[in-house]
Amino acid sequence: HFECICEKGYYGKGLQYECTACPSGTYKPEGSPGGISSCIPCPDENHTSPPGSTSPEDCVCKEGYRASGQTCELVHCPALKPPENGYFIQNTCNNHFNAACGVRCHPGFDLVGSSIILCLPNGLWSGSESYCRVRTCPHLRQPKHGHISCSTREMLYKTTCFIACDEGYRLEGNDKLTCQGNSHWDGPEPRCV
Repeated sequence: HFECICEKGYYGKGLQYECTACPSGTYKPEGSPGGISSCIPCPDENHTSPPGSTSPEDCVCKEGYRASGQTCELVHCPALKPPENGYFIQNTCNNHFNAACGVRCHPGFDLVGSSIILCLPNGLWSGSESYCRVRTCPHLRQPKHGHISCSTREMLYKTTCFIACDEGYRLEGNDKLTCQGNSHWDGPEPRCV
């Protein structure tokens, strides 16, 4: 009396060309008769194994998961805060494996670094650290026969400058200019005539 069976890691009728490797995520430790149901699932749903595995030791955590005893835990990257003068798209940045975070800056600021970052399988973020750099306006020239007084020396976004003319001269243009978010002043450079 004999019976045809598939070897370890395989299921099927046991006849030539009728044995199939147990699928990824399963194993079969002994040669025994049976269909695909004779392949035993790995201990955790987030395990994977090579097709034709023969032991639970062949079960390893899928990419983005870490072993924790017989189970697999989702990888997490360090929690992030939006950059100063910036924000995350949709106001959130999840920090689990494969989470993508979009970084933007408020008006008047330019993004330096990665605009989209991804939580990688190793628990680190992709790309480079981002920050928001304030925009600047071109320096205003001191008008001939007048003077300018500004709230900052660097001509940063929202800097306000006041222009006054010497006695006997009339101001042509605005007496107050503000640096806008588009790196332009909110009016033409004034003159004293």
